[in-house]
Amino acid sequence: MNKKLLNLYGLKFNPFAQNVPAAALLATPPIDHFCWRIEQQIGEGGFALTTGDPGSGKSAALRILAERLGAVRDLSVGLLTRPQANLADFYRELGHLFGVPLSPHNRWNSSKVLREKWLAHIDASVHRPVLLIDEAQEMNDSVFSELRLLSSADLDSRSILTLILAGDQRLLSRLEELELLPIASRIRSRLRLETHSPKQLQDCLTHLLKAAGNPKLLTPSLLTTLCEHAAGNLRLLMNLANDLLVFRCAEITEVGGRLLHGGQGGAGKGSVRSSMRKRGLVVVFAWRPRCLRGKRFSTGVQLSYGDVMQTIYPTSLTPEQYAEQEYHRQVRPPENCPNCRRAHALEALAYYHRYITAATALVLLIWVRRFLCRHCRVSVSCLPAFAQPYRPVNTPTIAAGFQGQRTPEVARWSELIQGYWRRFESHLPTLLRQVGNAFGPVPLQPSAQSFWKQLLQHCGDMANATGQLIHQFHTCWFGSYRCHQRRPLQAA
Repeated sequence: MNKKLLNLYGLKFNPFAQNVPAAALLATPPIDHFCWRIEQQIGEGGFALTTGDPGSGKSAALRILAERLGAVRDLSVGLLTRPQANLADFYRELGHLFGVPLSPHNRWNSSKVLREKWLAHIDASVHRPVLLIDEAQEMNDSVFSELRLLSSADLDSRSILTLILAGDQRLLSRLEELELLPIASRIRSRLRLETHSPKQLQDCLTHLLKAAGNPKLLTPSLLTTLCEHAAGNLRLLMNLANDLLVFRCAEITEVGGRLLHGGQGGAGKGSVRSSMRKRGLVVVFAWRPRCLRGKRFSTGVQLSYGDVMQTIYPTSLTPEQYAEQEYHRQVRPPENCPNCRRAHALEALAYYHRYITAATALVLLIWVRRFLCRHCRVSVSCLPAFAQPYRPVNTPTIAAGFQGQRTPEVARWSELIQGYWRRFESHLPTLLRQVGNAFGPVPLQPSAQSFWKQLLQHCGDMANATGQLIHQFHTCWFGSYRCHQRRPLQAA
């Protein structure tokens, strides 16, 4: 993003990019306490550990720590950039970081030179040199063992190096292995980054906007919406916000091109807005259905919210299988339009993307097929059965959480699932008025737990129950949304 567009919004830098200045990052109380612990630990050396899921802020925490350690006088701080390297390349990078010539094939001499360099540094500055290792789960066992032996002296009674390891849950699993237990027992300081609450995400985003120079760049409602739909993940939040900023700048660029070229800018295939559509940042027509052929559109058709309906598409695929097989291309239109009930009236329209949680990844981007009824002109999106309307957590994980299961996926999204249950409880009176006794007799004062079990017993699982609630009663577990209501019929 060029500086002219940033200046247009009064921004000193893009607050949603990866290369945000370290000084602009928010040091939360856990990160601040961890940095203070390390500042005390550099006088004695030893291991420290930072863990968390992808996108939880581990690398940002290391950047904050590196900036603070850089302010310590005469302290040598190195960053290992290739943790996956073999032992020979590991020694080459250590020699480069600490400014000593090493021969990887003579490890005895290389370790001797390195240790002498570190001991001289300790004598001169009292502090132990610091080595930061991000993505430490990729390191070889031999490199871990070499680091442990290099950093200890005097029969393991003295540490001559401070090592900060950062990695995801795989690093914790590896440290439980027999070969790496000596390192796990030497970890003195720990920072565990959990899934963030919407309030924490909002504080982080507000801090970044203020540091970038425009705290009012996002409206309060948009700020809240972004944080609620980021699934507690900082990286996902920044990607969503960056997509909005980039698309807005693209629109401004297009308008400027039209003014410059007499109204023709942005109309061609090479325009900025067209390229943004190809990247999936807005919904456009992949091709023009028969009911719209012959009509002229400059750069595609934008559908208003009132023209959209949603249906549940039954599938036994998991989110990973759906994305890997590009199953959205195989989705067939419903036999009848859910709005006008006409048979064989739906034609292919477009795709839009949304995020969904998965077992093998934190969140997954999937594409959803959309069709258009040539009679009532209402578009119908076919949401796969493993997804819930307007909820990023997948349906099986929500069901497991509602049933009290303690799976890793439920633990990861526990705060969101608890919020979903509260939403279900508040929507229950309206839901009961809409469904009545369709799923069996209902007691005079039913609880959310009893109705949940009754619905599961009648429908089999949460996905089938969601489909029945939407298709028969135009509602769902957590609310009645406009995309599930029928529209007034229009003339064809």
